[in-house]
Amino acid sequence: MTSARTRTVRATDQRGDAKTMVVRRGEQVVQALLGLLVAAVLLLLLLEAVAACVPLYRRALAEAARKDASALTEAHFEQVLRRTLDYTRGRIPELQMYLPRIGESIGEPAFSDREIQHMADVRALFAAAKRVRTGAALAILVALGLTIRRKDRRDFWGRILLWSAGWGLALAVAVAALALADFRWAFDQFHYLFFANDLWLLPLDSILITMLPMWQFARLAAITGAAFAL
Repeated sequence: MTSARTRTVRATDQRGDAKTMVVRRGEQVVQALLGLLVAAVLLLLLLEAVAACVPLYRRALAEAARKDASALTEAHFEQVLRRTLDYTRGRIPELQMYLPRIGESIGEPAFSDREIQHMADVRALFAAAKRVRTGAALAILVALGLTIRRKDRRDFWGRILLWSAGWGLALAVAVAALALADFRWAFDQFHYLFFANDLWLLPLDSILITMLPMWQFARLAAITGAAFAL
């Protein structure tokens, strides 16, 4: 009789241990996913902030003014840049603007039709990123509300932040590795992944290519990766 009771108690304990293990692993998965969402929100905020920081483009704008064969100055290029950034972030409805050029009447369009179509795609990508960021932030807030009464909420969210830091470090290392190995390849793969056309393959004399050379994108990526890792 005692032996039977002992086996019953052991079986009950084993089932309890198994249930506890499942719950713990479930929580670990939830924490990892929430950590990923936190990292995604921070990364998307950082990407937008870095992309919108005009001082980070000063060197590229000065170089564009020196190389451009038209009458465009660094100030003109900055006007174009600011308008481009405002358009991609949804702050103005249209991209096109007009600037003077040597040998042409004042008021010639700054952007070609191909550039306008590509930047419309970029604008849509920015809008999609904002929706992802908003959705992730809402999911985090819901999770916070559901766990606010937990006695171990500090430890629970502390582990989430550790996961977020881990995701961030992994991404920063990946970006650094790609940038050091072949940034051009990574740049091309990004466009193949997020754009359904080849409108991003612009002529070398287009104002966007003149104003935003490849090294400028590499610089922005490096700044974003370094800031995200910190």
